[in-house]
Amino acid sequence: MRITIAGLICLCVAQAASAAELPPPPVLAPAPIPVQPPSRFLQQGLFFEFGARYWYSTGSLSKDLFAVGDVGLVSRLTYSGLTGHAAELFGSAKQIDGWFVNWNAGLGKIPTGTLTDEDFPPFLVPFSSTTSNQGEGSLGYATFDLGYNFVNSNTWTVGLFGGFNFFRESVNALGCVQTAGNPGVCVPGISGMGLTITERADWWSARLGVSAEWIPFNRFKLSGNAAWVPFTRLEAIDTHLLRPELLGGVPESAHGSGVQLEGNGPRACAATRFASTVSSFDLRRLGRTPTRQRNNQPPAADNRS
Repeated sequence: MRITIAGLICLCVAQAASAAELPPPPVLAPAPIPVQPPSRFLQQGLFFEFGARYWYSTGSLSKDLFAVGDVGLVSRLTYSGLTGHAAELFGSAKQIDGWFVNWNAGLGKIPTGTLTDEDFPPFLVPFSSTTSNQGEGSLGYATFDLGYNFVNSNTWTVGLFGGFNFFRESVNALGCVQTAGNPGVCVPGISGMGLTITERADWWSARLGVSAEWIPFNRFKLSGNAAWVPFTRLEAIDTHLLRPELLGGVPESAHGSGVQLEGNGPRACAATRFASTVSSFDLRRLGRTPTRQRNNQPPAADNRS
């Protein structure tokens, strides 16, 4: 019995000793993680942004016509209740040292609105006021700014810029109905499908302003700019299709000044900027509209718009 126990003990000791003599397993180095090198533009400190958005707008367009010598108001045309729909492309290029370029361009339609055409005594007696539907109007615009960010932190940028803006608006009057009782103008009324008046206005504006961006974390940004318009030039043409003496259109020109404001709300990334305009506002129209005068010609007193 003792011999058997001793043999078992020796066997166990021999197995433990042989296991201790084995070399430790090799330690494998971790596989290298591939690193994507920065693009050529990032190496040069250039950053680009590009997107698209939809704008819904409302507004009005009006003008006054004075007689020769500015002796009194002859006529006033007011396009009110205008609604517009526009598709816009926008983008920017920024340099890490502070220089930046911003741009946008858009095209759209103005499908609804109303024209009120008023003619005043003593140039037309009695007073006349007609209404027409506005339809098939259009709009287009483009802006280009070059600036420098003098505040450039991880979350904030503030800069000054100078640039240019072009804005074109075209409206059309359909039909004509007398609403003031003058029996000689639009009596009887003209069908609402007939084109009676067209108006196209082009604004050319210089811009000087300040812009800012706040990026508190990745994929979130608030931005806006405020621009002083020291000079804007208006070139327009007004065509009354039912008046033979005005069939060639009456040219209009003027100049003035004003302000332009723009802000953009939260946007997660370029792919979701279509929805960002829900929290955006756009007041790109000029704050002060110059007086517009068309050839100092009083309208003919007849029954046509």
